[in-house]
Amino acid sequence: MEPEAGTPLGLELLNLRRSEYGEYARVQLLDLMDRPLGSVLDIGCARGAGATAMRDRGATHLVGLEIDSEYAEAARQRYDEVVTGSAEGDLPWGPASFDTVLCYDVLEHTYDPWSILRQLQTLLKPEGRLHVSLPNSRNVDFWRPLVLRGTVGYEPSGLRDVTHIRFFTRRDLAAMVNGAGFDILRADWTGELSRKRRLAVAATAGHAVELFAYQWVVLARPR
Repeated sequence: MEPEAGTPLGLELLNLRRSEYGEYARVQLLDLMDRPLGSVLDIGCARGAGATAMRDRGATHLVGLEIDSEYAEAARQRYDEVVTGSAEGDLPWGPASFDTVLCYDVLEHTYDPWSILRQLQTLLKPEGRLHVSLPNSRNVDFWRPLVLRGTVGYEPSGLRDVTHIRFFTRRDLAAMVNGAGFDILRADWTGELSRKRRLAVAATAGHAVELFAYQWVVLARPR
């Protein structure tokens, strides 16, 4: 069947991505971290919009890794050091270099996130912390188009971002983090719930949140 007239094909969807995409400060996620952050490695730092928020939370040295060279150049105005490159490559820092590693909405864009986390584990100090977030593939808004309309319904961003390669539920994320040599300290979720969804969560003693969480966010420490 031919696509509907005017429907973007493949990565043409990225042309619809909002211009502020690289300026998210991730304050909501940072608020889930204990302070101080100490020395920070921010995987996928984009334009470095979170620099002020991280320094306010006790970041003493900010290092970013960003695959987009234009974004990386912008981040250099805000961070102490920014390396242009992919998390799937060899990382240029030695063992036990950081107190905190942030990996926000990055791993779903990579082919081998399991190996990335194993590499990041070596970069953390013994009492260091990994904070990682991923979109929730069990979210009803993720699979509803597939069930009801027979299409994945790719979008420029969000749960069905056309650049996503890997897909995770809460259990998948926990298994990956544990398998990479971390102990999980806590797991949180993000997202706004409608009144009906809040009632469903309450009626199921919280279990229904698995279907409504937008992201899962895990805080972990090297084992």
